[in-house]
Amino acid sequence: MFHTNDSAISFAEKRSFRLFILLYSFMSISILTLLGVMYLNSQKEQMLLEHRLAMQLQSESYIPKLRRWLSQDATLVQYPIDLAYNTAFYNLLGMKVEGFLQKPFFHPKESIELQDGYIHFYISLASYELGDFYIVFETKDDGLWLKESLKNIIIYGTFLFFILVFIGYLLSRLIFAPMREAITLLDHFIKDTTHELNTPLQTIKANIQMIDTDTLSEKNHKKLLRILIASETISSIYDDLTFLMLNHKVSIENESLNISQILKERVEYFRYRIEQKGLHVSMDLDESVMLDMDKNRAIRLIDNLISNAIKYNKRDGDIALHVNKQGLHVSDSGIGIKREKLDEIFKRYVRVSENGGGFGIGLHIVAKIARYYDFKIDIKSSPDRGTTISIFW
Repeated sequence: MFHTNDSAISFAEKRSFRLFILLYSFMSISILTLLGVMYLNSQKEQMLLEHRLAMQLQSESYIPKLRRWLSQDATLVQYPIDLAYNTAFYNLLGMKVEGFLQKPFFHPKESIELQDGYIHFYISLASYELGDFYIVFETKDDGLWLKESLKNIIIYGTFLFFILVFIGYLLSRLIFAPMREAITLLDHFIKDTTHELNTPLQTIKANIQMIDTDTLSEKNHKKLLRILIASETISSIYDDLTFLMLNHKVSIENESLNISQILKERVEYFRYRIEQKGLHVSMDLDESVMLDMDKNRAIRLIDNLISNAIKYNKRDGDIALHVNKQGLHVSDSGIGIKREKLDEIFKRYVRVSENGGGFGIGLHIVAKIARYYDFKIDIKSSPDRGTTISIFW
């Protein structure tokens, strides 16, 4: 099922805005996360530095006690206990000689480390001329620095995030302003063109109807037929543009419509264009299918499907029209649609082929009407083999 937005500006801006927001949000969150991690690490280093200074200071009073203990018979004298920290005495092989620690200690890479919620400070005793041993001070990390750091990250991170959102909003307005202006200019041009088309178009159609075709030669009759086909084509484009630009101002009057009957009438309307291209039309219609629709919208939906089947068909090609209680199916043997364009084809200003066609609004109107009535659209197409568009009630 395909959906379209109510306006080209809305569609173009929203699609681009989503991509912009996705990229901008990823970059913003990445930057804030990096800043948060850096801040957290700096606070951890600050906390360890404070503990290191405190433990270093404590060691100045503890090591003399340890010296006295080592100078005596260590097996007979009690190992000195420090009132501020847990301590343990290790040899260079990493084996504990004496002391008590809450957490098993392994020789650290740094002189002070945070391990499993405990802070260990490592001091080599060689510099104190106490042999190849080292002493470890241990204290439990109270986690206050972490709570405070996370609190600051949330507060300042949120503040920075809103600043970045505001900057992103300003950037988006600057980035999308040219797009908005270009599409607005295009819409205004179409509105002005539509308004100016009406008078000459009605004049052409009125004068064609007044011509006595019985008095014309075969050559002039063919010329008149070409003029008639051209006027009908312009009239169809005019109706599409009028619907697209003014449909929100026109009241919708739903009534019970015989879709098969309308389909036959619209095929007759396009008869000259069908004959000019030598197309073969087959119809399999269930005359009992009735729908509650606005007649003008039903005509616009059917006209655009038939017009595309004619426009993008091959000379002497086929068009198959099928109506049943499930939906309407329009098939052609034309140029088909490339796979990469199938998801875009119902968006405004997107054309099946760059080498021909109108403004690219026909299928956009089809999707717009289908969405209004909650119809489902299915499209199957193969390049150079044809296209089938199904509208399911």
